[in-house]
Amino acid sequence: MFLKQHNLIYSTTLITGLTFPLQVIFNDHRVFLVPFILTFFLFSKKNVNIILNTSLNLSNLLILSLLFYLIIQSLLQISIAPTNTLNYVPLLVFLYCTLQYFYFNIIANQLDIDYFLKAIITLGYISTLFFAYDLFYKIIYLEPTFFARNAQFYQELRSGEVDITSRAIIGYRSAGLFDKAPISVAFVAFFLFFQKIRLKINKSFINYIFYIISFLIFILALNFTGFIAFLFSSFIVYIINHKIKYNLTFILIYLRILSLT
Repeated sequence: MFLKQHNLIYSTTLITGLTFPLQVIFNDHRVFLVPFILTFFLFSKKNVNIILNTSLNLSNLLILSLLFYLIIQSLLQISIAPTNTLNYVPLLVFLYCTLQYFYFNIIANQLDIDYFLKAIITLGYISTLFFAYDLFYKIIYLEPTFFARNAQFYQELRSGEVDITSRAIIGYRSAGLFDKAPISVAFVAFFLFFQKIRLKINKSFINYIFYIISFLIFILALNFTGFIAFLFSSFIVYIINHKIKYNLTFILIYLRILSLT
């Protein structure tokens, strides 16, 4: 194998996250095939045998049932329009997710998971930096960035519709680097969440600073849903780790904090 397993997971996850900007740069939706092909290198003969010899649980059966349904549906669509390459996309994307699911569910070790999370954190940094760059570029130069223009043109060309995105509109929030603003914000939220876990922040003062910084990041993105999701997720993890007893007063206080935010 040209890369060690954990490095391959890092590279594949990173390319998966950057698929949309790469599609925009090359003006070709087939870029999504790159991580799909790279994933096959994770499945050596030994790994395949382990998966085949593992008994199927309910979730595994559900995934395989959905895959079988999508294969039938895709074959019907392809038989109607075999030259339309977009008919192959849902099947290949779901097959890619299925391969990832079975690898992480059965084969992956702790190092693999660590490198997967590192890739998500890297994508979060990239997404955050682009949010800030895209927003300040609009404020300073009163026009969208070169990437925002190209991304809008690519999305309109891909969908066959006009004005399906607000990337090139001045005065509107940044759509981020990825396909849509919620996806870009999701990477920022995951990055903050995983980074907080990795840093194991326990001191209350540092926690407050961390929350303030994260809140400012989401203000730049003008997307508060991501911050609420991050705050709520962190709260759940905090409860689990500290085995706090659930009581109504504590929950109401937290809900008030969410409401104020």
